[in-house]
Order: sequence, then C-alpha cells, then structure tokens
Amino acid sequence: MRSLILSLIVFCISFNLFSVDLTSSDISRIESGSYALRERSNLNSLELLPESDLKKDFIENLKQYNPEICMEMLYIIDKSSVENSDTVSLLNSLIAFSDQVGVEYFSNRRQAMHPLIDESYFVAKDGKTPVADPVFSTVGQIKNRVYYQKDTTFDGNYYNLQTKITQNTVWLQTENLEKLKVYKIFKALDKGGVRTNILVTTNNDKLYLYILAAIKEEPKLKKILTYEVNIPYSFERRMNSIALWYLDRL
Repeated sequence: MRSLILSLIVFCISFNLFSVDLTSSDISRIESGSYALRERSNLNSLELLPESDLKKDFIENLKQYNPEICMEMLYIIDKSSVENSDTVSLLNSLIAFSDQVGVEYFSNRRQAMHPLIDESYFVAKDGKTPVADPVFSTVGQIKNRVYYQKDTTFDGNYYNLQTKITQNTVWLQTENLEKLKVYKIFKALDKGGVRTNILVTTNNDKLYLYILAAIKEEPKLKKILTYEVNIPYSFERRMNSIALWYLDRL
C-alpha cells in the first residue's frame, strides 16, 4: 500500500454550507499514521471536499439532493507513487467494478476480515446481461451506466452510475435503483435513498481520493430482534474497503 498522507478521515454530518479546516490535532494524528474522526450534526459544510474544477458542481448536486446524513472520507497520497496519474488512467482503474469481487471488510461480529462484495458487473441496455467493464482512451462525455452488485449487507441490487471527467478530476456518482434491504426482508433505504460519490483529483504533487455517502433520509431501521443495525456505519465500512481497493490499484 502506498504511503498515505491522510490515512483516513471520516465524518458523519448533516449537510449545510459552512467550511472549516483540519485542526492541528487532526494533522498530528494523520502524520502519526492514525486518522481524524468526527461525528457531528448541524454542520454547514463538507469539511473534506478538496479543491477541484468540479467542486462547484459537486456541492450544487448535493444541495439539490438534500440528504439528511453525509459521511465523508479523504485520502491523500504522493502523486509520484502513482504509476499513471493522468485522468483517463485514474478513471479506468476506478471504474473496473468487476475487480471489486472479493473486496473485504473487518467484521466486528466475527472479529476478522470477511468478504464484502460477492458479485459486481456492468449490465447491457436490457438491464440484465453482464458486460465487460468500460475502458476509456480520452477525456470526454461519458453516458450513464447501470451495474449490479451483490454484497454481504444488502444482497444483490442494481445501481445507476453517472460520471464526470475533466483534465484534472474524475467524479463517479452511484445511486440505488431499488430498495436496499437487510437480510433480504427489512427495508434499510428506499429507491434512490443513497448516493455514493467518489472524486479523484490531482493538485501539484498530491492525489486526493474523496468519498461521500449521502443518505437521503435517516434510516428508520435500527434493530432486528436483538441485533443493532447501523446503516451509516455500513456505508463507512464500504467506503473504506473501496478506498483501499482503489489505492492498491494505483
């Protein structure tokens, strides 16, 4: 794994529009190989969103979606450690969804690593037939795509993928096309209830990987029998697993 300048920063916040910088304590923890963690409500902004040529569009998109919960994660690595840091190469590595099969997460219940994603593939226009991951050669307009993913939290579901790409930034946004359920029975989120955004941008000698899970409404599912259910934590776990998978590909 490449040397991480920011190992992991996670926020669970309510969305508005106010901006703050990392504190000296955050920086000290990050430099020591740890991470900054905050859980707050009634904040006015995305605290970790890096500067990029898509930042304005990103914020406007989120304002229109108007989520009740946002979870942010940011990694920063030295660009010199990335073999191909041009935007098209960054996109092709990020969009290789079929390679996410076998990605693992740490299971608190098992106290061990456990597979997170069992199946992952793009589908054809008929909405069912698996097709190969797209590969791009130039920066340009990229059409929306649909993919299927089966994981250990929500089982199998279809998602819409929107992509924006500029000379310096890649932005992927996914949205669930059907209800997400726990144990195939209990509704966790409605259709369109979560958008996961992945933004990769470069600035001077650094590469920034930013992930934001925006949950439209606070999940009502809190407990199943004697088991506690924490939907936001499930997305934090997923975000971290996907981030590590992607960084390992660079």
